[in-house]
Amino acid sequence: GVQLVVDDVAVTETLVATKGEDWSTYAGVSANIAGLTAGEHVLKMVIVGNYVNVDYINFVSGKDAPETDTTTLLRRAVRLTSPSVGTYGVYSLDGRFLGRVTSEKNAASQELRRHGFGPSVYLLREVRGGKTFMVNIAK
Repeated sequence: GVQLVVDDVAVTETLVATKGEDWSTYAGVSANIAGLTAGEHVLKMVIVGNYVNVDYINFVSGKDAPETDTTTLLRRAVRLTSPSVGTYGVYSLDGRFLGRVTSEKNAASQELRRHGFGPSVYLLREVRGGKTFMVNIAK
């Protein structure tokens, strides 16, 4: 299962979905999260147990709110951070180390392109400081 944490405060109990037939069969899970205020927040997903495969997280407002187009929702709601100066380890979304880039002036996405990384979403972890950022290189 998974647990959602916003600004280091657990906002859900452990959410458990029924096991699908394979890694491409998903089951929906719903949870009520009260008290979120407007503005930027840090969302963390804590994996509880093993073998979790999450396709997406969709936030909707209001009782029995209908689901929305998740692609549009993500474009509006998630700002992918692109740090600039520093040295970063580059990782795939499944945690594989792909290399290291150093940027003295360019945004991280520009440095990734310059080093031959193609369109994808990457996790960059600062070598010094340990902050982790998500960078999207569009087609």
